Amino acid sequence: MNNSFKNSIIPEEMAVRMYLSYKIEDLKINKKMYTSVLTVALRDSRRITGRDISTGKKLIIDEPFIIGCWLGILGYFSILDQIGKCFSNSERSINNKDNDIIQALRNFTDVSEEEIYALYALRCALIHEYSLFNMPKTKNKIELLVHRFSITIGDYYPLITLPKNQWNGNFGTNFKNDETIVNVEKFCDLVENIYNYICKLFDEGKLNIKLKGGSDELLQRFSFGIFDK
Repeated sequence: MNNSFKNSIIPEEMAVRMYLSYKIEDLKINKKMYTSVLTVALRDSRRITGRDISTGKKLIIDEPFIIGCWLGILGYFSILDQIGKCFSNSERSINNKDNDIIQALRNFTDVSEEEIYALYALRCALIHEYSLFNMPKTKNKIELLVHRFSITIGDYYPLITLPKNQWNGNFGTNFKNDETIVNVEKFCDLVENIYNYICKLFDEGKLNIKLKGGSDELLQRFSFGIFDK
């Protein structure tokens, strides 16, 4: 595999379309077929959470450990991270200094700030310790990032249920009304909706590339090539 586009300049519209499209308009250079990392992340995250790998539509699976698979959730967080790093919404003006996941949620959803930080805290808990407790070392926004999580699936719970009492980070106290409940099935739905939304914004000419290297960096950094037999 190789991710180099030597001496190749792809028109911006084609580059973004290739990056976003699941049905890839394959680019062939030096006997290699290039494909977008985003399409692979979508495929893998969908497969592991019981969704159609081409559309993201939920399959009829009565197995909570598939629908709410933690590895699948991390896959969707990686997609958010990549989208926040690569794109902004021309219809919104946001602070671009925050984490890429936070920027993606601000740019492409109407989720509240408290809920955005709760989702980011869940990502940190899962990716750093594969646990449901987040206790950040940094003091920046610490009041929004300290969480004791419970996760669920299905239609009953909303995307996020914030606690009545903020967890104090102390394991020596009795837990009472201080858990943050995240419906991870609806979180995966949210990321699928974001993907569909950025495709729509692209079609309307309202999706901006944030990367310093523009569309060339988008393809070189977030694609890979496979030798064509």
